[in-house]
Amino acid sequence: TTSMTTLSMSALATNGKIPGGGPYAIVTKALGPEVGGAVGVLFYLGTTVAVTLYVLGGVEAAFVNFDLLTYVPIEGATGCENVSDSGIDYETKIRCFDVEGLFPFDQQILSIISTILLGSMVYVGMKFVSKISLVFLLIVFLAITMMTLGLLLMAAGTWSPEGVIPGSLQENLKPSYEEDLDTGVVPDYAFLL
Repeated sequence: TTSMTTLSMSALATNGKIPGGGPYAIVTKALGPEVGGAVGVLFYLGTTVAVTLYVLGGVEAAFVNFDLLTYVPIEGATGCENVSDSGIDYETKIRCFDVEGLFPFDQQILSIISTILLGSMVYVGMKFVSKISLVFLLIVFLAITMMTLGLLLMAAGTWSPEGVIPGSLQENLKPSYEEDLDTGVVPDYAFLL
């Protein structure tokens, strides 16, 4: 969709005011209704899937950052004797503890509620979305500022983030497929396709 929108920039520059429908109306006008309709449908479907994944990721990040998850020791797990859920690496935590939330399917239910709230904002109208978008913009700027501040403090050596293990970047750059506990199969890239 981006390439189609970019290809129609000449139409944007020569047509003056953009009609209702934004860049996809321009694509339809410049390249015909078949291409414009196809691009619009693909953009709609892609945005729909992206929003659901964004909401799920946002709720999961909120659960992790606000300590809403409970770690329950797995009985009989090997190598997990006298291990507490604080101050250990991620792999040991996953091997030795089950993760429980607030209630069953809590993240999914809160994601559905969040999606309904976001959809209701759009249903109210674009003027409301334009007004509320300033709040979301401020949140994004605050997040970027905090990440930059954390990076500078970490570079200065005055702060060290929790959960960062030396060498974790090198470990995450290469694949590390593990055996599926249910099937006993070790997947590879071709298996995932």
